[in-house]
Order: sequence, then structure tokens, then C-alpha cells
Amino acid sequence: MIARALIVCALGFSYIAAFWFYPAQRWPLYRSIYAATRWLLDRLPLRRPLRWVLQSWSFVGAAVLVLAAAGRSPRSLGLARATRQGWRLVGVAFVAALPVMIVVGMQQAVQRYYAAIFRADGVMALVANALVLLSEHVILQGVILALALPSGTLQREEEPLRRGRLAALGLGLPDGERGVLAWLGVPAGVWPALVFSAVLFGLVHAGKASAEIAAAFPGGLGLALLTYRVRAVWPAVLLHASSGVVIFAVAWFGRSG
Repeated sequence: MIARALIVCALGFSYIAAFWFYPAQRWPLYRSIYAATRWLLDRLPLRRPLRWVLQSWSFVGAAVLVLAAAGRSPRSLGLARATRQGWRLVGVAFVAALPVMIVVGMQQAVQRYYAAIFRADGVMALVANALVLLSEHVILQGVILALALPSGTLQREEEPLRRGRLAALGLGLPDGERGVLAWLGVPAGVWPALVFSAVLFGLVHAGKASAEIAAAFPGGLGLALLTYRVRAVWPAVLLHASSGVVIFAVAWFGRSG
């Protein structure tokens, strides 16, 4: 258990330091890694956004392959097909978070941040962001969340029959149980893993506009909770991507207006 916790922390903070925490570029170890990586990428005929995609997927792909070699199935890492219940939850979560997305997109700091990115790389930046977003969920809500859980896996378990109006969404009290955690279907022992995943998700957004940073931790907690409940990363990917589309659209039209 302790060894797994150390692996989770090392994997999580290595990912953040390698791709999102820019001061890490001044650390001696990372300076050597960056120099070697830059030397390799300079020899590939790729534009800057696609190099970013390649770097991100190289890290995530290596983690998945190492775990696969150690006997971890893709399903245990959340790389399984989502159920209808999971897609229904995405719709509910999207509607609930829509006001926050609109408020974030209306902030001038957010509009300036994304305008600078797309002015430099255009549509290529949008494609690169989408591909990196996918790799981000595979590592944060897939690999790291799975390893951080007490069971060490996101493998689907038998779901108890739930009662209530939201039972079709997987929300409700099983017979003989009470409380919010039972209603959500999330045992108390699972919450440290969800919070750790949310902290990493928040760190991914460090350096962006303050409104986006403020929304990152609760958003990451919601995405981790969604992934745990449906035991697949794809609903969280769709929710995050659709949220990004709304924020980009509001920021773009707000800036144009």
C-alpha cells in the first residue's frame, strides 16, 4: 500500500512538473530531460502544438504500457466502455456546470489567455488542446486515480440496487443505507484518491486566468467522482471537452463583442 502510494505521488507530480509546472524547467534533472527531449523533437517535422501532443502522449503511453506489462488491464485503469448511466450523468453535470462555464468565459483574463494561444497557432492549437486533454484524463482520472483507490483498480464492481428519482443516474440510497456518501455511491475511503486527482487537475491549470484556476479544483473533483462512479474515463473526457468548447465560445464572442 505504501509502495503504491509512493508510485502514485511520483507519477502524478512528475506529470505535472514535466508538462505544466514551468519553474521545473530550471531544475537540474528536468533541465537535462528537456534538453534531450528538445534535441529529439527538433529532428521531427512537427509544428510546436503537435510536439506538445507527442510529449504528453509519450509520457502517458509509457505509464499505461508499463502497468500493462505488470498485469494491469486497460479496464482496471478506466479505459473501458462507459455505460448509458455514465453518459446520462454527463448531461446532468454539463447542465449543472453551464453557468460556471459562462462566467469563466466572460472573464477578460480568460479571453486574453486563449486569444494569444489561437492567434499564434490557429486551428492547430485547438486540435492539439483536444488531444492533450484526452491524454490528461487517461493519466489523471485513469491511471493515477485507479492506483490511488484503496482497491487499486477502476474495474467495475457489482452495483447495488438504488431507490429514488435519480436511480437511473446511479444516484440513490441502497436498501438499509443512509447518508450523502451512500446516496452518491462513494465510500469514505475513496475520497482521498478523488481529492488527490482533483489537486493534480488544479495544478494542471496553474498559470492560467484566476477564474479558471478557481474552477479547476471543484471541476477536477467532479470529474474524478464521475470517473469513479462510472468506472471509465470517457464521460469525464466528454464533459471536460464540452466545457472547454463553451468557455472558448463565450470567450471568443465576448472578445469580438
